[in-house]
Amino acid sequence: MRVLVTGGSGIVGSYLRRALAPAHRLTCFSRTAPAEPWDAWIGGDLMDADGLRRACAGQDAIIHLAAVPGPGRASPAELLTLNVIGTVNVLEAAVACGVERVVLASSAAATGFSKAAELLGYRPRSGWRGSDFDAWLQAQPEEPSA
Repeated sequence: MRVLVTGGSGIVGSYLRRALAPAHRLTCFSRTAPAEPWDAWIGGDLMDADGLRRACAGQDAIIHLAAVPGPGRASPAELLTLNVIGTVNVLEAAVACGVERVVLASSAAATGFSKAAELLGYRPRSGWRGSDFDAWLQAQPEEPSA
């Protein structure tokens, strides 16, 4: 099976490569070159929808790992743009290229343990601290009631 792995140059991607190779033809799609050898590497960015579609062409599956791993590594707006719109771009590229299998992987670190998680019903364990995302969320204008 031909599998495109977004964010394959990261830690999880390197473990995934070891687990899936040599049974599959693995292509790493990331902004930085992977430290370990892959069948192929395509340097790219999730915000480049055309480049992402080119990378997806001919793939049987996509494993989407690429993300800003948490607050402090980007502004809240950048974090949400890459993690949310980037994921939408991956899904749209999969549809455009006829890739029927997409695996999404994430963690709470993708948005941090924030007030937003609490609003969605997640109750963090003790030791929880807010994040820059909390401040950003609180600064947003309230939506008018319907």
